[in-house]
Amino acid sequence: MPNSAVERWFLSLKNIWINKDIENIGTLLSSEFRYYEDPFGPPLVTLDEVKNAWKGVSDQDILKLEIRTLIEHENEGSATYEFSYKDVQGNTHDSKGAYFVMLDGRGRAIEFRQWWVGR
Repeated sequence: MPNSAVERWFLSLKNIWINKDIENIGTLLSSEFRYYEDPFGPPLVTLDEVKNAWKGVSDQDILKLEIRTLIEHENEGSATYEFSYKDVQGNTHDSKGAYFVMLDGRGRAIEFRQWWVGR
């Protein structure tokens, strides 16, 4: 059982991803947030933008998803993740990356950043 708000947030992110529950991604986000899907791009700042970024999850045959919390403070933390899935053509994709999240007092993200590489 997760002990901190940060661990609970990352576990919720994992569950939404595995269950392809895109409609509930908003439960992780504060009313005002910055969500960086791409570290070089501008942040997503509306729920519709985030849901649109998550559309690809629906077609993923998830083989592996591990998220490990590395650092946690009262309202911010980081994690690493490893992910493997098959696309609709049957090709396997693997990626590893890192997350950073900053939470409000209710445990919802006011800032989320991710960095990853795939092969």
